[in-house]
Amino acid sequence: MATEHFKPRHNPSPEELRAFVNVLLDKDMPVYVQDPEIQNSLLFEQHEDEEVAPMFYFSEHRYLGNTIQLPDHDSAGDHAAANNPFTLQNGLVVTYGDINALSGDYFGLMTPISRGATLKDRIDRFQQSFDLLNVGEVGKQRAEAVIAKLKVLMAAVDDAIEHDPKAVHKAYQDHPLDIDALKQVTVAYKAGADFDTLALHNIDHFGPEARLTYNAGHALALQVAAQGDLQKAYAINAFADHFLQDSFAAGHVRVPRNALYSLDVKVDFSISFLKAIASNIMHDEDGNLGLNVQNPAGEKWKIYGDTKLFDPANSNNLRICTEAIKVSVQEVHDAYKLRKVIDESQFGAWKLAPILELVSSHPENHLPLLFVKSDGKIYKRNGNPGEGVLLDTVWDYVGFLLENVNMLEKQIQLQFQKIIGNNLGSLVGGLSNGQIAH
Repeated sequence: MATEHFKPRHNPSPEELRAFVNVLLDKDMPVYVQDPEIQNSLLFEQHEDEEVAPMFYFSEHRYLGNTIQLPDHDSAGDHAAANNPFTLQNGLVVTYGDINALSGDYFGLMTPISRGATLKDRIDRFQQSFDLLNVGEVGKQRAEAVIAKLKVLMAAVDDAIEHDPKAVHKAYQDHPLDIDALKQVTVAYKAGADFDTLALHNIDHFGPEARLTYNAGHALALQVAAQGDLQKAYAINAFADHFLQDSFAAGHVRVPRNALYSLDVKVDFSISFLKAIASNIMHDEDGNLGLNVQNPAGEKWKIYGDTKLFDPANSNNLRICTEAIKVSVQEVHDAYKLRKVIDESQFGAWKLAPILELVSSHPENHLPLLFVKSDGKIYKRNGNPGEGVLLDTVWDYVGFLLENVNMLEKQIQLQFQKIIGNNLGSLVGGLSNGQIAH
């Protein structure tokens, strides 16, 4: 299905629009539709053989963090992060990789760290986010409950890593996340924002904002290390390294997440979920197709997205990302040994990370699905570099969703199906019937 612009058959009533978005938001709100034309359906097709990637990749973050060495964090000469867990202030026992994986996706504030006006502001927000995991019984309970919910998936991924790394992607497909269960855990244990809210406000995981967020956390870790508390500094740095790792995932490099998050769509209530969905669709396309990148050190390679960390085609990316994490950890240890910190401009991990500004201009990369023009507005590609079709209203985003409905991640498809079965059109068919240009 191809669309040039989605236009509603009529101006929707507030009730129709609210019904549509509330179903997407899974508010358990009954939907009453009076217009009989809405019974004309646009089938919601789910292709089981499609390459679909989970939205969150806990096991990959965990693996990356657990494979590194942590100097002076051992009792018998074994520096491996996987073998030397931390005991946090609240008694939670977790490894460096566990903290990598819990950070941001399961623990954080509703207000993005990267939105802080100064480095000090961002460090303060980062400290508050880390303390949600580090301080208080409820943070301990949330972390333990999240890990318990992900136990089966982690076991499947760990088994694939050990026996057939190429099968990791399939392990994710075969064990889709139970979003409802994770949401319930984070609602039950109130340590910061819940699972859904973190996903809707996740700009810290993308592009320049991921760098601002890592820099805040790494700067805090260096300060704590220079004051002599290496173990706490490592734990803080593990929380920061999540955002460094995101910067090596193709789906996180050029998605205009911050612009979408900031966008003012002229409706009488928030459509943040639709904007998050738009980001997610581009996230998956870039992650599946991969992107050619280069770093300030002069290395050129191709990166892929979430769940593809162990694909043979992604081997260079795994190696370089791991090196960046090692640099990050070494700087913490150096601050501890020397009792001094380095400036944000000297953080060595970014010498290994992709240069963001060069990604979309690379001649071998596909055109970005969404991009920002000089007018500050969001456009979807139309096949001509630098042109595109303006996304300016709520209906433009609804249309974008309908065109790309089969690219949605399996978890989101399952959310739709729980509410309305296999027939998306019973809800939106009347709003789209006769208005999509083929």
